[in-house]
Amino acid sequence: MGDNSTVGEQEPQKDTFANIVTRLNETYGINLTEEDKIDIQTIRTKVEDNEEL
Repeated sequence: MGDNSTVGEQEPQKDTFANIVTRLNETYGINLTEEDKIDIQTIRTKVEDNEEL
């Protein structure tokens, strides 16, 4: 004991970006592409760099 873990606690499941995009496309009938991935990465960088957020 003493490892600071909680019984039944699990790590959140992670998925690849490609799988997430595929599910979004299938579920919502959208057509995200690699170009959208670049836009999302650009937005993420801007958000992370903004100290006000």
